[in-house]
Amino acid sequence: MVGEHSKESQETGRPVVGEMTGRERVMAALAGGAVDRTPVCNPTSVATVELMDLVDAHFPGANRDGEKMARLAATSYTELGFDSVMPVFTIIQESSALGCEIQWEGKDNWPTVRMSKPIWKSADDVKCRQTF
Repeated sequence: MVGEHSKESQETGRPVVGEMTGRERVMAALAGGAVDRTPVCNPTSVATVELMDLVDAHFPGANRDGEKMARLAATSYTELGFDSVMPVFTIIQESSALGCEIQWEGKDNWPTVRMSKPIWKSADDVKCRQTF
C-alpha cells in the first residue's frame, strides 16, 4: 500500500517506496504522495493507426463498439507500458449524445462533427433531455 512506504532516502530525504502497480502510482502522484517512479499516463487517447491494426480495432468501429473500444484502449498499457488506460478517443461521443450529426470517417481519420449542420440556432435552443 502507498501509505506503508515510509523510509527516507539518505540522498534526497524523500520517501523511498517499493514497487507499485500502475494504479497505485497514478493515484499516489495525484494525491501528492511518494511514487516508485514518475507515472506515465495520458488523459486523452493514444490511438494510432498502427495500434488499431495491431488489435484489429479500427475507427469508426472502435468509437461505437465497446469490445473494440476496450481492446484499442488497453494498448496504452499492454503495448506502450503506460500506467493508465483511456477508453474515450475523442469528444465525439458527447457531441453524438447531444444530437450532433457525426462524420465517422475511417481508421486513418478522426471522426468530426458536421459543423455545416448545427443542431442549435441560438442559446435558447439548448436543452438537456431528461434521459441524458
